[in-house]
Amino acid sequence: MLYNRWRKLVNRQVQLPSKAIADFEIVSQGDRGGTVSDEAVLVFVWNSETKTAVLVREYMPSVHGFMNGLAAGMVEDKHESTESETSNAVETAAKHELEEECRLKGGTWYRLCLPTVMDKYTTTRLSVYLVIDPEPINEKDAKPRDEAEEGMQVVEGISASQLMSYITSCEMTVVGGWAAQLALSKLRELGEVS
Repeated sequence: MLYNRWRKLVNRQVQLPSKAIADFEIVSQGDRGGTVSDEAVLVFVWNSETKTAVLVREYMPSVHGFMNGLAAGMVEDKHESTESETSNAVETAAKHELEEECRLKGGTWYRLCLPTVMDKYTTTRLSVYLVIDPEPINEKDAKPRDEAEEGMQVVEGISASQLMSYITSCEMTVVGGWAAQLALSKLRELGEVS
């Protein structure tokens, strides 16, 4: 292990077909206290009445500024299921992130992909969900946001064309844009967007 905080960096040596040894640095989730898995969730929110999406605008340390994105987070032990939740840990995390970040719950849920890794140098697996017509909850009744999410804003009323503009003008991360594309594809299938 080379580093272990919010992210863990490990060295992986692999013998190539030529018998040469290649060194790779692999990123996974680090030790931040509690139990954090190497699973992440992204949740795309759609309002079928207004035909618009809900995004979050939050600070992104990589660009040292605010960007648009989806409700997202890690599968971790703070996402404990309640008796009314019979879903698995990944689905429970998605529902909790929707409540924490967007102040919404319920709705009709669709899982858009099987867990897949972000890229070839990370072990974090992503699961993407679409939720249609979740209900607002009172701020004081919502699950608390993480300290690092201070300043997060919920942005409502984003049309499909505005969303595509955000993606193509780099106003969203690659992962958020990819997840939004999966959601738009499903929404087309459902007849929600053309």
